[in-house]
Amino acid sequence: MLNKWVLAAAAAAMIAVPATASAQGVYVRVEGGLATGDISDDEEGGSIDLEQGYTFGGAVGLKMPGGLAFEGEALHISNDIDLGDASSIAEADASLTAALANVVYRLPLLGPLSPVVGAGVGYGTAELNVSSDPLDVEESGEESGLVWQARAGLSMSIAPGAAVEVNYRYLSGDFDGVEVTSQAVLAGLRFSLGL
Repeated sequence: MLNKWVLAAAAAAMIAVPATASAQGVYVRVEGGLATGDISDDEEGGSIDLEQGYTFGGAVGLKMPGGLAFEGEALHISNDIDLGDASSIAEADASLTAALANVVYRLPLLGPLSPVVGAGVGYGTAELNVSSDPLDVEESGEESGLVWQARAGLSMSIAPGAAVEVNYRYLSGDFDGVEVTSQAVLAGLRFSLGL
């Protein structure tokens, strides 16, 4: 009976080791989703709600043994701004483009599903655009500053070296005293380059 268990464990190890080894190395991740958030002024004390918008981005990562990975990521977020009563005569939108360095951990589990957690820090540029229809006036401005993010989700293997990921991401940046925060639900694809 013991020999059967030993043989079964050895067979499982022979199957798992190649799969783990092939999952290591360089990978590419692309994703997109829906995002919302707000803009707050630390000096004035006011805040503006961002309407639901979109976000997309991609990353190149290096997966290490044990589920740890290091990434370089670029992302873009775009939202319209809720102007309340003034929305009938003016429109406004905000966007944020950033590059971040991330640390990601994918908890290895038996089966195709793996929990994913990660955090990153980087530098980004926030842009605000306002236009008024009756007067045909357009104004825009931009500021750059530090950004950081935290994310959590699930990864599901769909083929050797390929996985689908669903994540929640919280991102915040400080742009000369103006704080921009974003919350997003993302879906994406991650695939190994075999390097």
